[in-house]
Amino acid sequence: LAEAYVRLTVTRGVGGLPSELHASPAPTVLAVAREFHGYPAELCESGMSASIARVRRNASSPLSRVKSLSYLDNLLMRAAAADAGAQEALTLDFEGRVVEGSASNIFLVKDDRVSTPPVSAGVLRESLATASWNSAQSWASKLRRRRSLRRSWRGLTRLS
Repeated sequence: LAEAYVRLTVTRGVGGLPSELHASPAPTVLAVAREFHGYPAELCESGMSASIARVRRNASSPLSRVKSLSYLDNLLMRAAAADAGAQEALTLDFEGRVVEGSASNIFLVKDDRVSTPPVSAGVLRESLATASWNSAQSWASKLRRRRSLRRSWRGLTRLS
């Protein structure tokens, strides 16, 4: 594959019931690769519509730092966004700050600055957000992680 989406899934391995954290001597690793098409050019040019999700990101939960196979929150957010006529759902924390999308990372580019929520907001440290953040340094003159994007978004009519 010239352009591929690769997903590695590592589980604790085969274990007995009840589930015990250290019950398996060897993890199970699954690798899936499929052709990557990216977003359509039209979407990249016009942006994506979004709604605000009812589900909140709990930054104090240890699960907010784990990339897991539990996507129920995200699937429900995405379905509610579609029902509202939106393509994505923005996830807020319990203080009302934008944290991420149901299927995307959040970056705000304004006045040649890139802002993204900090890891303390409950986003994954080792996620695509970090990789994208590092890549963004090559094209943005001023970068900062902000505790809140709320003030930066005032006066914007479209998020893209």
